Amino acid sequence: MPSRTKCSSPLSSSSSDDSAQAKRTRVGKPKVRTGCITWIRRVKCDEEKPACSRCTSTGRKCDGYGPRPKRPSPSDDEDDRNLAGVRLVRKRRAINEEATTGAVSLTGAAPTAYPYTTLLRPLMADISGTRTERMYFHRFRDIGEEALGIRHMHSGLFWRQIVPQYCAEVPSVKHAYIAFAAAYMHFHVAAAQRPGVGAAPTEAERFVLEQYSIAMERMSHDCGTLPLRRRYGITMMCCVAFFCIEMLRGDLSQALVHLANGTRMMADLPEDVADILHNPAKWSQGLDTSHVRVAYMVRLLTRWEDSVGHLAADFEPRLTAQAYESRQHEQVAVRARSVEELQDVVDDFCQDVNAFTWMVRRHRSSSENMYWSDPVHRLHYWTLKQRGDNIGVLFSDHYVVHGICYHRSSREYLAMNVGLLRHRVSALTLDLLPFDAAEVLSPLAEAERIQELVAIAERIQAGEGDVVGGNVSHIDVGVVPTLHVAAKHCRDLVTRERLLSLIRQWPRKESLWDGPVMREMMMY
Repeated sequence: MPSRTKCSSPLSSSSSDDSAQAKRTRVGKPKVRTGCITWIRRVKCDEEKPACSRCTSTGRKCDGYGPRPKRPSPSDDEDDRNLAGVRLVRKRRAINEEATTGAVSLTGAAPTAYPYTTLLRPLMADISGTRTERMYFHRFRDIGEEALGIRHMHSGLFWRQIVPQYCAEVPSVKHAYIAFAAAYMHFHVAAAQRPGVGAAPTEAERFVLEQYSIAMERMSHDCGTLPLRRRYGITMMCCVAFFCIEMLRGDLSQALVHLANGTRMMADLPEDVADILHNPAKWSQGLDTSHVRVAYMVRLLTRWEDSVGHLAADFEPRLTAQAYESRQHEQVAVRARSVEELQDVVDDFCQDVNAFTWMVRRHRSSSENMYWSDPVHRLHYWTLKQRGDNIGVLFSDHYVVHGICYHRSSREYLAMNVGLLRHRVSALTLDLLPFDAAEVLSPLAEAERIQELVAIAERIQAGEGDVVGGNVSHIDVGVVPTLHVAAKHCRDLVTRERLLSLIRQWPRKESLWDGPVMREMMMY
């Protein structure tokens, strides 16, 4: 009888293999919990102390009898995910507590020991203070960017995160911006009548003055012996608030004192603070916002210098003059690919014209002819004139390529016309400063230029009326002061009245400058 060969089907073979595999990979279970830590790694423990002989005799190192690490489980993973945010916040807080000299100011310590010495902290839901103080702090957080922001990529970060952080940690800054919010809501939004000379202040005015005084008194105490960069941050934050408060109260002269103090400090930065501005790579690592804060502050004050220059001809534009010196011979771009690029070109041009005009006025009282006799000054004049002409070509080219497609209620259309208006007024300002009698504008040419300004402003006004919802403040400040310049030089009474009417009825918010105070100051 033939011998039978034992056969197995693929199924049975697979089953036996699976069984063997399962046996080989079975997880070992500890029988007791008194062995050494090494025993967990499947080396039988004889529980001798201080070291297990089963470990040492085989050349292993005994890990001792300390507490064993907890085995992970699915529920542990879920808990880890739920607590991830809390752990991150605690870690950031610990790092910030070790770097308090630079945690929330323009003034952080150099990022050598820690790369995130100026981390943005999670914003606190509230601040310490009375119910009224907390109410106005939250009001500031709601309206800060719209009220004071300028067109800048970091405007939201500055007003929604950085300034509230200062308020939460520095009492003088907190009271300064509470005072600003109260003044803004009372004088600007509610359009309350400002107290006359000698008149008793209202309850709202008393609250503004009280917070304002506390902020000024606390500044020296808050700065104390802090590092220089930290002191600069606190001082500049307060300076901005003080300037805005005085503007809202209608005291232009005192507002200009605060602005002059701020621009003087930023124009003459100490080496430690200047390093933040000139080395963005060093001061922008990770979540460090030091460079953002200094750069935004410079841009904000420069813009205010430009606007104030239309109201106070003797106000020295220190930051603007510094910027002009650095780009006196720059060439204008061949074309602008976007409205934003056009706005940047116009911003620089308007600021440079403001700086140059101030320099001419400064020498006018002594010897204007001597100023124009210098060939360098004549070269600067003609260079600016050429830049103005080139920017005019940029606008024409941009309109042909893009502008014809803009709807009149679109932000691009409005921004393009605001930029065009500001460019035309700055170009007119240059033409009114000729050093050669042959270059003086004729009354007819001047009237035509001003008529163009009126037409541009009316286009903007009509377009604004069609905008539905949304915050259009970043089209940018500048129309109301710009129209004031045109009205000041206009000789035709009918055209001048149209300009003044546009100023009175201007429909949109232009940062702080659209307030009744601004219009009142320009009317008289």
